Amino acid sequence: KTQYAEHFIRVEGHTDSTPVVVNKARYADNMALSQARAKAVFDYLVQHAKVPANRMYTAGYGCSQPVVWPEKSVADRSRNRRVDIVILPNVKVEKENLVSSK
Repeated sequence: KTQYAEHFIRVEGHTDSTPVVVNKARYADNMALSQARAKAVFDYLVQHAKVPANRMYTAGYGCSQPVVWPEKSVADRSRNRRVDIVILPNVKVEKENLVSSK
C-alpha cells in the first residue's frame, strides 16, 4: 500500500476451462465468474487493506489466459482458477497527447 501508493492496480480474475454448471443462475459463464472473482478481491482490498478504490480496477479473463494448458488434471484446473494483482507502472498521461491531430 505504501510502496506503490501512486500506482494503479488491475485485479484480474481467471477461471479454468470447465463450463459453469452448478451456479449457472449466479454466473452465466466463465467470464462472469472471473469478473466476480476479481470484484471479490477488489472489495477485500478496499475494505480490509484500505487500498483506495480509485487506484484500482478489475478485469475478468475467463479461461482465456491459462497458466497450465492443456488442463489434464484437477491440479491443472485448480492452478488456472486464480486472481492476479498487477501493479501498473506510474505513467502520467496528458490529455493533449491523446488527441489525434487532423
